[in-house]
Amino acid sequence: MVTSIALMKTVKAAVAAMSIYAPQYTDSAHFLKESEVMCLAKNLYHEARGEGSTGMKLVAQTTRNRVYSGEFSSSYCGVVYERAQFSWTLKPERPIEDMKSWNTAVEIAAATIVDLDNLPEFRATHYYNHRKIGRPSWPRRYTEVKRYGNHVFLADMNGW
Repeated sequence: MVTSIALMKTVKAAVAAMSIYAPQYTDSAHFLKESEVMCLAKNLYHEARGEGSTGMKLVAQTTRNRVYSGEFSSSYCGVVYERAQFSWTLKPERPIEDMKSWNTAVEIAAATIVDLDNLPEFRATHYYNHRKIGRPSWPRRYTEVKRYGNHVFLADMNGW
């Protein structure tokens, strides 16, 4: 098991690196705060670590789309921890054990937050793991926009 100190060191290093590449985001309201990177990285790790960097980028963009949609919280932590949105947040937090996946998640999280990894045509705001839960009843109003690995990504094409 990796300690929380080791996890935070990784986040601090990513924030420092992104401050060099995108200094305009360093002092913004929630952009590039260590807490925001940590929330998004945890979401990527727990939701998509088994799907490599592409799967993590799609989950990151979906989370980012929620932040900017006006229908969810305007912070990454607010979106990630909104009640019953991501299954891993409903259980006691599982430890981070795969440091390689964690490092990838942190890099993608920081790059997404400063807009270096933005996928503007990818408008998904929801997804589900079709191998774990099949097709849930809630996505009826959404249109499938992509399948990757175990995830089906959905967008409200009438929305923003």
